[in-house]
Amino acid sequence: MINFIVVIIFIIICVSSFLLTKTMITGIMQGVVNGVIIGTTNYLYRMIAVPLSKLENRKFEEDYNSTLIKKLFFFNFINANISLIYTLYTKLDITEMNNLLIG
Repeated sequence: MINFIVVIIFIIICVSSFLLTKTMITGIMQGVVNGVIIGTTNYLYRMIAVPLSKLENRKFEEDYNSTLIKKLFFFNFINANISLIYTLYTKLDITEMNNLLIG
């Protein structure tokens, strides 16, 4: 339960930081700043998710590894692709999409 709340908080941080950089920075630098934010939040989430996963009561180490991998994959997928999905489906602007991908 705590891991789910932590994931939601980190996704809110990622989305709000993307929206802030989108309004303050234009061009290729927007993609660079977004990439730095994605990398930083991935690292911070991993630093928090590993100890929280160790607190869970898992009988086997395989179960622990499986749940940790699922949590990390879910967060990394959402974190890395939320800016692209937002730009693709709301803005419909291919030049801004290219700037995000190139950056």
